[in-house]
Amino acid sequence: MDASNGVGWARVCIDLGSARTVAVVFRSDGSWQPLRFDGEPYLPSGVFRSDTGRVLTGAQAIAAAMTEPDHYLADPAGQIRAQAVGLGGDPVAGVVLVGAVFRRVLDQTEYVCGGPVPEVVVVVPPGWGPPRRQLLEEAAQYAGVRRPIMVPAAVAVAAHTDGLDLPVARWVAVCDLGARAVVTVVRRNVSGFDVIAELDADAGGDRIDDALATYLAVHHPPAHPTASHPLVAHSAAAGPGPATARQDADPASAPVTEPGTRPAGPAGPVRRPMVERLMLRTAKEAATSAPGVVVPGVNGGPAAMLTAAHVHAAAAPVIDTAVKAVRQAVEAAEVTAETGCGLLLVGGTARIPGLAEDFAAGTGLPTRVLPQPELATALAALRAASNPDTPITPLRRDRPALGSVTFGPGRAQPGLARPGLPPWSQLLAPLVPAVASVLLAVYATLAGEGGDRYPGHTYLAMNTGQVAMAAVLAVVAGAAAGAHFGPALQPVRLPARRPPAGLPVTAGILAATGLGLATGAFYAVAIAAYYQWPYHAQLLRWTLIPAIPLAAIIAVAAWLVYRGVPEPGIGWGPAMTIPHPPIILATVGMCTMTWAYHHVHPGDIHWRYLLIARCGALLIGLATAYVLADRHLTQTIAAVPLGIITAALADYRTTGILAGIWITAVACCWIRRTWQIGTYGIPTDNNHARPGR
Repeated sequence: MDASNGVGWARVCIDLGSARTVAVVFRSDGSWQPLRFDGEPYLPSGVFRSDTGRVLTGAQAIAAAMTEPDHYLADPAGQIRAQAVGLGGDPVAGVVLVGAVFRRVLDQTEYVCGGPVPEVVVVVPPGWGPPRRQLLEEAAQYAGVRRPIMVPAAVAVAAHTDGLDLPVARWVAVCDLGARAVVTVVRRNVSGFDVIAELDADAGGDRIDDALATYLAVHHPPAHPTASHPLVAHSAAAGPGPATARQDADPASAPVTEPGTRPAGPAGPVRRPMVERLMLRTAKEAATSAPGVVVPGVNGGPAAMLTAAHVHAAAAPVIDTAVKAVRQAVEAAEVTAETGCGLLLVGGTARIPGLAEDFAAGTGLPTRVLPQPELATALAALRAASNPDTPITPLRRDRPALGSVTFGPGRAQPGLARPGLPPWSQLLAPLVPAVASVLLAVYATLAGEGGDRYPGHTYLAMNTGQVAMAAVLAVVAGAAAGAHFGPALQPVRLPARRPPAGLPVTAGILAATGLGLATGAFYAVAIAAYYQWPYHAQLLRWTLIPAIPLAAIIAVAAWLVYRGVPEPGIGWGPAMTIPHPPIILATVGMCTMTWAYHHVHPGDIHWRYLLIARCGALLIGLATAYVLADRHLTQTIAAVPLGIITAALADYRTTGILAGIWITAVACCWIRRTWQIGTYGIPTDNNHARPGR
């Protein structure tokens, strides 16, 4: 931990927004500083997910979205309840995408502070009741936070804003002006604070951007009627990327909806080009703090001078909608004006000059824009976490407190996403190599024989290559089991600070792989005990020498998981599982050869057993081709020569060689898989064999 004069970093607060995420780190002496991402004091909340499952955030996500916009999600928080978000490759849970944003913030925190901070505070957005609050907590846990401190946004602002001392039975309205406008009425009671009404209106920064684009198009049209809008972007990290804009130009007609929902509208959303959206947002923000900003034109369009007055004029209809939402929320709360303590404006959009006067005139409430409004909620949440004795009461339901405050069409709630145990079908994945391992070891033991030819000379006649395959499959089964069950581990002796995000998976893989090695050694001891002869050293060589290198390769893959490589879209369980067909083929092939060579048969039909043995060797060759290559075409091409070679090598003296060929192929498969995990990801398209199947 970075320390200065004995004072260290105490906590970090993360405020996840629809468009942007801000974070503030806090020292034990009360000082604080905002985190910067890609040179900006905020992190665009959008995420980009590639076909291989790799999730990008911030400026990298926006840059990637320029070429593949369909792989970009501007508002992952709005999809946190979705079990399957179709975003690049296989569908992924919304919790995972939000967790990727949290992980980026925590990585930046560790970089700035020199290590993990003891406490992580997560702001619960307005209107989020227990269901989404729980999902937000799970997203933080997915990012590696064991016990996040969850603080409701509006309650924190009402309880811990400088200069506001809310007496008992008095209320205050908090309007969070971000990408949208969320109004919350909070009342002080004898034991803490209650949220008594809440409204969500499509009257925030996104609508202002749309109105500003319309304003510029009307007053500064391009030279050619068919030319695109005269706007370009000059900063890839300036905003959250693609957003939706409505065809209607009058934001005053926008419906007021349930908090946290995104109504589609009658005509459906119209996506503006990403560069235009980025430029609009950057120019709007610059104009609020500078005398004027020149907006360059393209395709012959003239340049436009944008000032704070222009922004305010374009935003006027949107501001009217937000003012209407405040009035409706206060009316729904059924409170009297005499008991009110005013209106607090927070959020990045609150920086527009003149907003306090507009809201005061439209609502009749004394209105104050908090200093640094984009950070005000995070700072209030930090104070709330520093004073946990102050009781706070979050919203009890995941909807407005009163039914009458919901206006306009809502959106159906998607299913809850619960990261934890994988589906039952995936739980069976480790059983295939485990059962194959036991079958190979048991059958090799029963089919072999041992004894002494003369005093002092013992012999062991058994398929030791089959025993080696059993030991290797025990390690393979351990890695698969650890990857599948690792995320469900709940260690109790970890420090309260943030552990690495991949620690549960890594711990599961290493522990189960070690158990697989121990199982291989157990095979050697058990077989020696079965024959009651001292074959321990010989059998341990056959079980541990091939299994230990494979376990080392798996340990490298586990280390990459620990270091925080992105989770593949298929999940860690299938990614750490050898496909089942080559396991089944190799097991059947080796058992067939053992049966053919160790079965007593008449001499006149000896050729039949040799043919059966060659068929078993052929199956081992096919299994080798399957694990050596991961493309279907390459597997088919390799299967022909490998099948012929292994069938030609079939002999009772070459079973160890055939087993060694297959074990080497398994090791190569794991080396390739480890390389994919650490670089470009595991391919999941139709041209490749599906891992874990």
